[in-house]
Amino acid sequence: MEQKKNRNIVFDLLKLFAIFLVLWGHVIQQFTILPGVENKTYQIIYSFHMPLFMMISGYFAVSIIKKGFWEVVWQKVQQLIIPATVGGVVIGLLLVYFESQFSVLQIPKFLFGCLWFLKSAFICTLFYWIGAKIIPTHQWIGLLVTLLISQLINIFSIRFMYPSFLLGVWIRQNYDFFQKYRKSITIVSGFLWLVLVLSFTSDTYKAQWGGYFVSSTINSASLVHIYHRFITGLCGAVFYIGLFEIIFSKISSPVVSRASKIGQYTLGIYILQSIILETIFSRIIHVRSSETFFLDMVVAPLGSIIILILCLVIVKFVKKYRIGRIMLLGERIRRPK
Repeated sequence: MEQKKNRNIVFDLLKLFAIFLVLWGHVIQQFTILPGVENKTYQIIYSFHMPLFMMISGYFAVSIIKKGFWEVVWQKVQQLIIPATVGGVVIGLLLVYFESQFSVLQIPKFLFGCLWFLKSAFICTLFYWIGAKIIPTHQWIGLLVTLLISQLINIFSIRFMYPSFLLGVWIRQNYDFFQKYRKSITIVSGFLWLVLVLSFTSDTYKAQWGGYFVSSTINSASLVHIYHRFITGLCGAVFYIGLFEIIFSKISSPVVSRASKIGQYTLGIYILQSIILETIFSRIIHVRSSETFFLDMVVAPLGSIIILILCLVIVKFVKKYRIGRIMLLGERIRRPK
């Protein structure tokens, strides 16, 4: 099947869609008077966009089990940890400049949680490799073990992200099945996502970060919100994967091809938007809107497009230099002997 031999542009388009949602949500978060979690558009975006990103990561990670463990570690350190560390240092230094209460001595501690998604993807990848190698002839047993272990990890939202990663792996491994039933899968997952997301509240959103996902304190109320959030994220991510498959899998045009290539730069765009939007613009642009609809549907999408273009220009510039590609774009360097 051609799409298995060549890079599937549908998933690069999904990456572009997901990073645009990141920008959209962050613009709302930074420039609204109300807390972002109280904003319905923000809730809808955040109900599924990070699970979608992690599902895409799982989809592209299937082939790593052909490599040795330390080869995978070194590859992912280059691809994820080095850019996350460099980006975190830049953000930390900017915080020293902008925030009087933030000092250089706080940067090492700050680096741990900064750009958390890249650290989460790193851990999920290693968990997947380990799970797949425990019993190679019955991979599902090892993956189930790592899935259960992931529920004991209280950092980087691993409990929430690793199941999404594994579902992305499953989609890749069963791609023919997914394509054959994509309409049914898309309709069912879309219906479930819509029903669940319309009943989303700020408590549902916060459940990802509190209760079961961070602390050891669990009660029945928090569990309801946690699994509401968890199932909503999975259904939403699967729905948009199916929707993009239906729309774009048979479309071949220069516009679609160019858009898919932009989707391959999401690592750099993710780091740069954290620097430009979340760290710099949020502190130098002192405008906060109380007009929710205008901010959500006009200012935020337009602002997201502008920031996306700005980040893309910087990425293209950085790409010209090897040191920039290594530090920001995760390009491989020679493995130490």
